[in-house]
Parts: sequence; C-alpha cells; structure tokens
Amino acid sequence: MRRSSTPAARLDIDASMAAGERLGTWLRSVMSDELGLDEPNLCRELELAVHEIWMNIVEHSYSEEGGTVTITADREGGEVIFELFDSGCDFDPLSVPDPRPDREQVRGFGLYIVRSIMDRIVYEHTPDGNRWELTRSVGVG
Repeated sequence: MRRSSTPAARLDIDASMAAGERLGTWLRSVMSDELGLDEPNLCRELELAVHEIWMNIVEHSYSEEGGTVTITADREGGEVIFELFDSGCDFDPLSVPDPRPDREQVRGFGLYIVRSIMDRIVYEHTPDGNRWELTRSVGVG
C-alpha cells in the first residue's frame, strides 16, 4: 500500500541503461544526506537492491519502448523504504525461481540478490502501473 506521507527524496528517471550512473549518484547522495545512513556496506547493499529492481524494470517492464521510473526513498524510524513505480508491463515476482547451485546460470540472480538484502519486498500491479516497495531495517537513527 502506498504511503501517505511525502517521501524524503524522489527521482523520476528514464528507464534506459544510460541512466544507471545517474541512479547510483542519486542513491548515494540520498542515503547520506536525506536518510542519514553512513555505513558503507549497508549503503552498497541498498544501492545494489534498488539498482537490481530498476534494471528489471528497464529490461522487462518497458522492454524496448522506454519510459520513466519514479523512485522514492524514505526513512521511518528504524527502517528505510524505497519505492519504484513504472507504468510498463506487469510482472509476477513469484514466477522467478531462486538460482540453483546444481546448474549453470548466467541470468536470473537479481531478485535472489534483492531478497537476500532487503527485509521485505512488496510488488503490486495497480491500474496505474507497477509498484515495488523495498524495506530494510537499519536501526534507530
């Protein structure tokens, strides 16, 4: 369910591979300046999780037509919450199995990585588009 308060930060970014560097720069700035996070390993993990979901949107939700992804970041007590919203094709994250160690696999690790980093992942397809909510406990700050 979408949060009612105004998030600490918001970015509207092109769903294109070329925008990846801009996303990383924005995330690092927001985590430090807006969310008050200063633990380097935690920040790298959060950046990786958000980037993986964004890449899945770029590659699968919009395919080749392109579009915009809206990303918000907020902190509520001891949790950080990132939301990603797009108006592309819907997606069933439950249809993606975890990678299996007994077979070679080049792709399909993104959601597995995000699941291992974040405490809670919520995906919903709404009439307006797709919304991902990624939550991680970071302690009270």
